Formats: sequence, C-alpha cells, structure tokens
Amino acid sequence: MNVLTDAVIAVNDFFWSWLVIPLLIVLAVYFTVRSGFVQLRLFPEMFRVILSSPGTRPTEGRRSPPSRPSPSRPPPVWAPATSSAWPPRSSSADPVRCSGCG
Repeated sequence: MNVLTDAVIAVNDFFWSWLVIPLLIVLAVYFTVRSGFVQLRLFPEMFRVILSSPGTRPTEGRRSPPSRPSPSRPPPVWAPATSSAWPPRSSSADPVRCSGCG
C-alpha cells in the first residue's frame, strides 16, 4: 500500500509543480493580453461602483446606453416586425392542423 501511496504522491507533485502551475501562469498572461488588460483598465471603475450609494446607477464618466433605438435604425433581428403579440398569430381564422390531428 505504501508503494501505491508513494506513486500517487509523486504523480501529484509532478502534476502540480511542472504542469498545472506553469500552465495557469501562461494562460493568465495570455487572457490578460487578449482582453486588453481589463483587470487593470477597469480597476478605477470597480472602486467607483463600490463607493457609489446603493440603489443608484453610477454613470459619471461613462456613456449611458440609449433608452430606445433611434427611428432610423431597423428593429433588432429578434424583435417581431409588425406586431407585439407573441407568438405570432396565423392569418387564417381556422387553426392550422398538422397531418396527424385528423
């Protein structure tokens, strides 16, 4: 049993010392560069949000999103084009029946 325990400990030590830790360091640097150093860029924003009063949306220094799309832009792809009713109703008065409904 000691041989098995020693083998598991040796594999575990190798795995964490020479494989996982360096891999995590390399991936952390890669994702930091790839995301444009978002951890550092938004550091002041973190303090601004934490220190703002509860129930208010801190907007100082940032552009707020538009409240509604401008009329010149088409509606988003997911929005119904003509009606606000969902699901869309069929144009005929009779319900549409499938071939298995009889």
